[in-house]
Amino acid sequence: MASGFAIFFAVLFLLFVDEPWGAISVAIGIILLTGFLQWYVPLMNYKRNQKYSGVALISQYGVYLNGIWYPNGRFGRIDSVHLIDNNKTLAFQWSQFAMMGGKVPGRNYFTIRVPVPESGENKTRQILDYFSKN
Repeated sequence: MASGFAIFFAVLFLLFVDEPWGAISVAIGIILLTGFLQWYVPLMNYKRNQKYSGVALISQYGVYLNGIWYPNGRFGRIDSVHLIDNNKTLAFQWSQFAMMGGKVPGRNYFTIRVPVPESGENKTRQILDYFSKN
């Protein structure tokens, strides 16, 4: 989206300004920056998942998975928890407040998948019971 706006304004400057090259060079910089971020952010997430490899801490205050904290309270909430993949994965439905379309408040929803260890079936039941009550 930022690249689209940069191209739009670069074309406007090209059409209506005598010396548009400063604005066009800024637009090219924005396009290069957004392109770099589109390449780097997924790579960063992949490397973090490789580094921590399924390390999870679960409490009533939230879920800490692979170096990322998903709070259950003021800044986000766990809406539901389900077992998936033949009872091998806990799927937390987590949401956070967001402004949709600029003025309409709403929530962004994410699914957090936490692998269940083979010896962790008892803990899994406790987690499901706790979050189904709340």
